[in-house]
Amino acid sequence: AVVSTQSTGDIDYDKEPEILVGTYGSMLLVYKLYLTVDGAMKPVRKYIRNYNSPIFNICYSDITQDGLFEIILLSYNGLHILQRCLKTAAGYIGRILRDYTPTETCPFFSEHYG
Repeated sequence: AVVSTQSTGDIDYDKEPEILVGTYGSMLLVYKLYLTVDGAMKPVRKYIRNYNSPIFNICYSDITQDGLFEIILLSYNGLHILQRCLKTAAGYIGRILRDYTPTETCPFFSEHYG
């Protein structure tokens, strides 16, 4: 398929960006880059979804302002917003919090003045 647009974003919350690819063939593809034994980067497809029309633009942004980023696609058929499954997101965030080690002490509340 011919690539029409691309973007990057940390889809799986592992601090490494995935590559989001939209095609004229109406597909959304998500790739993860892995380091091979010989030091080369190898793309591995992690997700694929077909649409009824070509994808012209991809954006990875928190448009709902809930702290979880959405994948926003623009196609001939309009705007598509892919929201994360909350159960999956809770698992990812729980893993991040479990592995978090604070580097400094911080107050429970802090004040900011503008």
